[in-house]
Amino acid sequence: MRSISAIVFHSLLAFPLACNPVHAQSSNNDATKERTSAAKASPLAGFAVMEEGQWNLGSIHADTWHWGPGRYSIRSHTVGADGDDNPWREIAVYYWHPGLGQIRVISLHPDIPAIGRGIAEGSVEFDGQTFTGKVDLFQTGRPKPVHRRLAHHWTFDGPDRYHEALLENSGRGYETLVEWDYVRSVVQPTKPTVPNGDAPLPSANLKPLLPLLGRWEIQTEAADDRDARARLNFEWAEYLDLIAVRLESAEAESSADSFCDAYLFHHAGTNSLRCLALTRSGGVYEGELKLLPDGALESELKHSESGASNWCFARVGFEDDGSIRVRIWTEADGKRELAQDVRARRADSPSE
Repeated sequence: MRSISAIVFHSLLAFPLACNPVHAQSSNNDATKERTSAAKASPLAGFAVMEEGQWNLGSIHADTWHWGPGRYSIRSHTVGADGDDNPWREIAVYYWHPGLGQIRVISLHPDIPAIGRGIAEGSVEFDGQTFTGKVDLFQTGRPKPVHRRLAHHWTFDGPDRYHEALLENSGRGYETLVEWDYVRSVVQPTKPTVPNGDAPLPSANLKPLLPLLGRWEIQTEAADDRDARARLNFEWAEYLDLIAVRLESAEAESSADSFCDAYLFHHAGTNSLRCLALTRSGGVYEGELKLLPDGALESELKHSESGASNWCFARVGFEDDGSIRVRIWTEADGKRELAQDVRARRADSPSE
């Protein structure tokens, strides 16, 4: 889900277009109806079974699930410990990719002794009862990177219990590696104690993005001449090479109401910073982030939505007054046109 160019630019590109309908909402009932309609239409409807409570793997891991914008994506967050009682975190993002016609997934795991950090990407199918998926897992490895081919299979036994099998193809077909049983509960997970009281810190892979961590505010003028405000939040996922970004209006009631979720992450397979941005209208933006000599970030993003695709280009950098300036260009007929030039100011102190 890695200046935070890629994430911000699509978020900001979507903001002026999504802002007016938000101010036009007459009641909370309208927002509820919109979310209900989106839930029925979502290609991820099968994941609705996961959203309530938390899913426990004994007392070792606990998973919680939250919808993304427009319910075109859903994110699971694992909290727990590894076999040596070290803190363990994992984030998996499942999203509908309109260009590929697939439910795609990316997931990241923390640094493991002798294995390193890892990222998996692939496609899945899930009808609410049976889950199948295949992913390519890239791990930094010791001493060299490793590429593994994995498969997942879940089978539900009633609404609150499922069995998962993890398989690996090492050249002889897929063979079972391990199996687990998950049970739903309403109890929230307990955060494991960090060994020796040491607070986790982001890895060097995320260094170019760290100045953007925290809360920011964007202010622009809506079509009715009223000030339109949006919140922009950059949050590091502890122990992982990922920063999650959310753009939402001040009126947003849930994660499904946000304009855009974006994930900036280090890809262990390509050793690069990448961005995945997912919008409320079902748009997918994806591309690589490049650090420029002046400290700004630049990205070329492929946009897929409603059966069509195009490219946009973005640059994010800091101004002398500490604000972020985001400029976005779209391309048509071989020509680039500036589509957005927006500034965001801090709503918190950098140390918060």
